[in-house]
Amino acid sequence: MKELVEFFKQSGLLFRSLESLEPKAFGIKKRVELFRGLDTQNFFILVVRVAKKSRILQKEVQELEKMAKKIEAKLGHGFKRRFLLIQGPICSKAKKELEEIGWSVHAFV
Repeated sequence: MKELVEFFKQSGLLFRSLESLEPKAFGIKKRVELFRGLDTQNFFILVVRVAKKSRILQKEVQELEKMAKKIEAKLGHGFKRRFLLIQGPICSKAKKELEEIGWSVHAFV
């Protein structure tokens, strides 16, 4: 989690708190890492970290959006910002579609 905090610090985003969420608690079976953060302006931020060797395609955009909705419903609040940190390739159309629906997509090594 330290490298995650450093990544956001370089981007200019500071957290009051950052906690890891267990995907199984939300009925998510994918291999992703989930984090919920509270920034300095008291807005909730969702961070999804994905490590894949294969490319993230457009069909997975809907899956990510459903995942975010499940998390919001379970926690009882929405997220002001959503970040997708990818370790691997992503389809340019999928990236564009994610950015259109409010996700910030970043490469994360």
